[in-house]
Amino acid sequence: MSVKQNDQNFVSMLLHVGAEVNIPNKAGDTPFHLAVSLGHTQCLEELLESTNYQLGQPQPKLSKKNENGETALHIAAHRMNLEAVNLLCRAGADVNETTLHQGDTVLHIAVNEECMPIIKYIVEKTKIKIDHPNLAGNTALHMSCVVGGKGSVEICRFLMDNKANPYKANYIIERQRMKEQEGTKLKGTSELVEVKQEPDSEPEDEKTPVALMLSERASSTVNSELRMSTEENNGGMEDSEEDSEEDEDSEADDELVDFHGQTSFDLASNNEDVSTVLEIKV
Repeated sequence: MSVKQNDQNFVSMLLHVGAEVNIPNKAGDTPFHLAVSLGHTQCLEELLESTNYQLGQPQPKLSKKNENGETALHIAAHRMNLEAVNLLCRAGADVNETTLHQGDTVLHIAVNEECMPIIKYIVEKTKIKIDHPNLAGNTALHMSCVVGGKGSVEICRFLMDNKANPYKANYIIERQRMKEQEGTKLKGTSELVEVKQEPDSEPEDEKTPVALMLSERASSTVNSELRMSTEENNGGMEDSEEDSEEDEDSEADDELVDFHGQTSFDLASNNEDVSTVLEIKV
């Protein structure tokens, strides 16, 4: 109640007499969550002041999550409250702690809110893992390429300056169906499907942006693979020039399905400004 009323003196007095600060309310919010949510930064400062705690008194558990799966630090980033972020980090809040439902770190959230002061603080002043993926495999750099529906050149450039990896692929798989047409290039349509995959694992055949850009130039290899598949389906037909030509004609509509995760280059492909930043910094 004292936190809700923004009564920092009463908060300090309660702590000195041994008040328990880690007990959540019905919504799972501790006094730390409430202080940040309400913007009561002075109360938060009192809650984090080590001299307010007696010997043997339970210390603040800043990694505790509410029913939304967020810590006080996550809420501070959502509120774009740099002062609260600073207080929590100095008190030992884990910047690499993730939200329960999306797996976002405080950096993901700050990028999504396009809050450069918090982004700079987290990257420059803490031990954030800049390429840490969330549950969809997206890093902060992935998000910077599409944030706000248009991407952010400023955020992208800053993250790249601090060694973010633009080649890291997320876990969103792009399915490309490419059909061979006589005398034409391979054309494709794509749809997105989510693949459940361990965050630290990546498919061995995952394609880099360079490989993707070269895919259209690899038509001869694709043609060869299609011919091999056709021959197997026809019961091991002999490899003659005449039969190969017949197989190509009869199987012109065969589909080749190609799977790859999306890199930051992929996400920025429709944004010339962001793409230019990625290319220059690599």
